[in-house]
Amino acid sequence: MNKTIRQHDARSFHTAGFTLIELLTTLAVASILTFVAVPSYRSFVEKNRMATATNDFITDINFTRIESIKRQKGTTGAGQMVICPSTAGTSCSAAPATWNAGWIVFWDLDGNSVYASGTDTLLKIHGALPASVQASAAPAVPIAFNKIGALTSSQTSVTFTNTGRTNTVCLSGGPGRAMLLANYGVNCPP
Repeated sequence: MNKTIRQHDARSFHTAGFTLIELLTTLAVASILTFVAVPSYRSFVEKNRMATATNDFITDINFTRIESIKRQKGTTGAGQMVICPSTAGTSCSAAPATWNAGWIVFWDLDGNSVYASGTDTLLKIHGALPASVQASAAPAVPIAFNKIGALTSSQTSVTFTNTGRTNTVCLSGGPGRAMLLANYGVNCPP
């Protein structure tokens, strides 16, 4: 009886595991799937970076507009809410056309669209965008809202670009509401 058990154990030992052909086939299939999946994953990540940057900007535009209405309700002062590009998070950037380094939102008490620590109130700081996402404004001015939530400047647009994709956030000169144009170029409707 012991002899039979040993023979059975010996046969099951030789039949367990993978053959070299099975292992090479599995590795070949895994390599092909990886080759196909990695570029798709990179594209997915870049699309998400673009969407996140654009959505963050629209969220902060809406926050700025709503805060302008809330803070100035019933007042007659010159104050306004401003969102502007900022490299350090402490002042508006000297090169306002680029929003890549981030932006700030502040209550501009004297209405001059320039952040002054101690006089104006800093409400939000947004950090730099991912290196693959670029953002620029036309015209290159700080974006300010008056007490009824309307833009105090002319029509403004901020364009986000990333690997052949373009999202343009348009702000109308009247009501100041943000409108997103995805992959249509940089021209906002009149």
